[in-house]
Amino acid sequence: MSEAVLRDAIEATDGRQKMVLALLAIGGEPMGRKRIYDHLAPLGEYKTESALTEDMAQLKAQGLVTESVGRGFVIAPAATWPAIEYTLRQQRLNQLRAVYEHVTQVRRDWHGNF
Repeated sequence: MSEAVLRDAIEATDGRQKMVLALLAIGGEPMGRKRIYDHLAPLGEYKTESALTEDMAQLKAQGLVTESVGRGFVIAPAATWPAIEYTLRQQRLNQLRAVYEHVTQVRRDWHGNF
């Protein structure tokens, strides 16, 4: 996918689709639909999983995400920075980081270090 086509595809997405892309970019690993929903529902992005299902189908059709059967969805590498940049411009990166940290527990030692 050329840079111009990628830029147009990202611009064609709505805000909550951009948040899906940003979550996948930050996570850096495949995520299933349920896990994506669990991260974005607390932010008010999705009321139902069916709405997320529709958005994931659109993102796949645009080539912005791919699905690995049994593992989940991953973001197209070239879409990673534009997705994170969107959250920075909208001042939502810290919200997304906080919910990611809450939902996806990271192992820490007894000092609280990673």
